[in-house]
Amino acid sequence: MSELTGQEIDETTWIVPPFYTDFGRFTRFGRDAFVNCGCTFMDCGGITVGDDVLIGPEVKLITENHAEEPELRRHVYGRPIVIGRRAWIGAGLPFYPA
Repeated sequence: MSELTGQEIDETTWIVPPFYTDFGRFTRFGRDAFVNCGCTFMDCGGITVGDDVLIGPEVKLITENHAEEPELRRHVYGRPIVIGRRAWIGAGLPFYPA
């Protein structure tokens, strides 16, 4: 994971494979975080997982989106997702930028 994200992952953080990402370089993990199996992090807009965060299996954090206007839909934009300290995200939940 350190090679994928380009940062040292604290030894207290646990990420259960399989783990899917489109970049990885735009994801940051805090201390003592847990990411269960089958999660997808599309991190172009940036994802920050705080300390002591629990993320259930099959959670999808999607920072990319498309414009609502049909003529602009081919353009992709990213917005960050920041998960604060001690948050718990239940199994299978999707998150998208506003």
